[in-house]
Amino acid sequence: MPTNPIRPSHVLPEGAKTDPESEFPDLARVRRLRQVSEHYPNRFGLFSRVYSGEASPRECIKAFCLECNGWDKIAIGNCTASACPLHRLRPFQKK
Repeated sequence: MPTNPIRPSHVLPEGAKTDPESEFPDLARVRRLRQVSEHYPNRFGLFSRVYSGEASPRECIKAFCLECNGWDKIAIGNCTASACPLHRLRPFQKK
């Protein structure tokens, strides 16, 4: 049986319910979810909802801005990328 180079067979058995690949067939998303769960576990729920299609548009924008600004909420509020189409919609702005 050939092994998957992205996910070694010893990580999780095929068809396991905790395997993100069974829920998200896109391997790039699986890798991103693993990174988020390791480095930013408090954001895992947000990204899981975004990748499963259950997130609101606002949550999708928040996830995008978090990645773009290095996971720094203050940097998102002070973002200077005015050419970004989401700039006016970004979260964590001063009111």
